[in-house]
Amino acid sequence: MFKIATPISHLFKNDVDAKLITSHSDCLECRDHSPKEESIQLHELFHFEMQIIHPIDEERFGYLENVFKSKPHIKLASFHVASCCDKPILTDGVFYIGGTEYSYDELQANAARNIARIKSFMPAGMMICVENNNYLRSPAYKHVIEAGFLNELVMNNDIYFLYDIAHAHISAVNMGIPFADYYGALPISRTRQVHICKFGMRSETEAFDAHYAPDEMIYTELRKVIQQSDVHYVTVEYYKETEGLIRSLQYLQNLQHELSR
Repeated sequence: MFKIATPISHLFKNDVDAKLITSHSDCLECRDHSPKEESIQLHELFHFEMQIIHPIDEERFGYLENVFKSKPHIKLASFHVASCCDKPILTDGVFYIGGTEYSYDELQANAARNIARIKSFMPAGMMICVENNNYLRSPAYKHVIEAGFLNELVMNNDIYFLYDIAHAHISAVNMGIPFADYYGALPISRTRQVHICKFGMRSETEAFDAHYAPDEMIYTELRKVIQQSDVHYVTVEYYKETEGLIRSLQYLQNLQHELSR
């Protein structure tokens, strides 16, 4: 049965909200810029902003190793696969080319080196996951949002997949391909964590990452992934207000009961 893993977000800055959110979660997901949470003992995941497909220097390897040592309860570390360039320029929520642009093979080679190094010092039993990004019609997303690229990355390095449902829908819409085709080519069988929220539509042919609260369509997709893979964690990525987040967490608690029957 999956666990409800909630990110430690700005909503945790309010102690009352933090306790309420924690009470509806099985465990928590740390992030690089999470509020200080020394009193919380439910860490099981860490979601790094670092892109595993770009060169990682010794300072950042040191950062990763320190996180693993300082948070011994972490069982899953996830990384972004967000852009083909190492210093993307963010404009109006969209990445554009910045810094060094890497080829398909260079991105895969970078990932292989980084993953091998991380495996050399990560705790025994920890899982590494990579997350699918959304395609927003910019050259900065070349290669990295291709289902085949993600499949090769996961399979060749013997790691796991963090499946972001909204990102997959956005990519399919913005690339103009059937969602079923895109989904079918992703490494879904290797999914160990699922991010859920609802995406937005600017028009019939353009989607964006709105981070709305998940709806029945998203929950239907979640049920399908759970049936097709060994999902360990489900994470609601909704940060607008606590009340809406709690409703989503309660839905997942009900789903846990439903699937356990």
